[in-house]
Amino acid sequence: YDADELQHALEGERDVLGTRTMTQVLTSSTPWDAAQQEGLQQALALIPAPQKEAYQYAHEQNPRVVELESPPFLDVCQSNFWSAAERLVAYWDKRRDIFGKERYFLPLTLSGNGALPLEAAKVIQKGAAVVIPQMDQYQRSVFLIDRAPVANWQDSNNTRVKIVFYLLQVM
Repeated sequence: YDADELQHALEGERDVLGTRTMTQVLTSSTPWDAAQQEGLQQALALIPAPQKEAYQYAHEQNPRVVELESPPFLDVCQSNFWSAAERLVAYWDKRRDIFGKERYFLPLTLSGNGALPLEAAKVIQKGAAVVIPQMDQYQRSVFLIDRAPVANWQDSNNTRVKIVFYLLQVM
């Protein structure tokens, strides 16, 4: 990330539950303080290496992406370190399954150079999949997918799944 792209990503992304901006999550003291992170790291250390392979590889390849793009599981799990560690490992396993071993640890951007391939980025940029700027009456984020542009796709690369994953990540 360059500084402008990082700032734009921080301002635009929402946490997994759609309740706060990523900036609010990152500046919150609860999910990110040193004691909390230490507890999470200790719980991660107890998970057998084969189970956390995707997380470890992503962390080795691109620790900043792991830090910025991992959902705030400590917050979601109410500081339950074990549960947060299990969810973090499962998240990176699923991300590897969806984006493949060559790309999953790259940033989720619309450039085509990150985890999201150019084909999927173009679909989003054309407006076939959008996050509605206003929340619904219950303060939930909403996204729409216009299936017409992709109705006749021979989707051998799981592009639709990648698009939905991206949208859920940035909501």
